[in-house]
Amino acid sequence: MNALQNGHFDSTTALAWATFTSNLHACLRSLPSQDYITVTAAQASPGERGLRPYIDVASTDTGVLVSVAAVPSLLYPHAPDTAVMDVRLAEFGWLNLGKPVADGSIIDLTRTDVRTDAALVAELITSAFREIWNVPHPSFLSAWGVAADGLSSGPVDLQRGLLPQSTATEDSSETPPNVPAELRSLQALCQLVGRRVDAHTVTSVCIDSDLDDLKARAVTLHRSAAGRARRSVGSGRDDSAAVWSNLARTWLSVVRSIDAALHATRHACS
Repeated sequence: MNALQNGHFDSTTALAWATFTSNLHACLRSLPSQDYITVTAAQASPGERGLRPYIDVASTDTGVLVSVAAVPSLLYPHAPDTAVMDVRLAEFGWLNLGKPVADGSIIDLTRTDVRTDAALVAELITSAFREIWNVPHPSFLSAWGVAADGLSSGPVDLQRGLLPQSTATEDSSETPPNVPAELRSLQALCQLVGRRVDAHTVTSVCIDSDLDDLKARAVTLHRSAAGRARRSVGSGRDDSAAVWSNLARTWLSVVRSIDAALHATRHACS
């Protein structure tokens, strides 16, 4: 395959993932109370439990999104390299033990987010399947919605269709001109190390800052860069798309860094 064909394939795959993530965001943002959606992947390795990698997201009465992710080493206890995969899952913010299954064992972890963070949850779910379970394309994923009344349950198509106008407008917003110095510092650090930084570094950089506010701003910056990347892919400007995609990944690392610091702070206070 020549370079041009490779570039087209990469662009098509990137656009497919962007569409999946945006549709998942829209689904989570409007998920009715007590409903949930489950996203599953083809079985990655022979598992004794007969389960596939999954992430479920449920909406509570209080407007909270609870996401439940399968722990690689517990789902596939005899598969190699799952300990490293477990670490990656924790880095994405799944830290709390889930509920026991029928045999009394626990095979998943949970994280809790407010509904306004639906975009972040969608990005984390996509990243988990791509980076932990090595899913090459969203066509290898299936989504199923489960309604509280049991009447409107069924498959959810997250891979096709245009984004709702409200979502498209949000994604196409320009980057805010006044980025706080703390966020610029975290962005530089995340870009330097190529991943999120630890909670201690975040609190050292963001002394006396409102971490929730900084996280919200970082999510906006991530979505702005991701939106530009998608538009660049759609217009065939692969070089520009690569730049914006890299910036979007860096801002997502900043979001994850702040999110980890917030979780550490809340655990310390509880």
